[in-house]
Amino acid sequence: MFHIPIDPLRHWRETILLSAFVLIILAGVFLLIRHREVRWENRWLWGQSSAVIDTPGAPHREPDIVQEERRIADRFLSDTLPNFMRSGFVVRFVQAEAGTILYVRSKFWAARTASFKREFLMQAVLYNKYYRPSLYASVRDHDSQRLLAEAFSIRDIRIYS
Repeated sequence: MFHIPIDPLRHWRETILLSAFVLIILAGVFLLIRHREVRWENRWLWGQSSAVIDTPGAPHREPDIVQEERRIADRFLSDTLPNFMRSGFVVRFVQAEAGTILYVRSKFWAARTASFKREFLMQAVLYNKYYRPSLYASVRDHDSQRLLAEAFSIRDIRIYS
């Protein structure tokens, strides 16, 4: 009779290897499901899909600060900008693929206080945060450039003379 050597650890190695493969497959499936949920949540948050996502737990609600920022951004487009364009404060408001360029008359801008400038620029920045890709602020003085850079961390500021 022939004696076939039996590896006593072979059974354990196969079990461990099979368990590792199963864990890898389960982790991959979990990550794919999670990635799809996040994508759908993002589409739902930004209004790109009207599909209702059935997730366990409480329904998703935006934080109060986000709701306030959106309200300010909406107010900028519906109230602030048209009023300033009628009064001659804003000369042009150009929206392009690269961003938004806001042209303001220098004599009106110079006559305004720093708090007014900060409020106006904050509304413009929030508008662009939620509705446009970026903001290019067309300011005619270096104080406004400094104000934008400090208050809103905007790096690309064009000063027109």
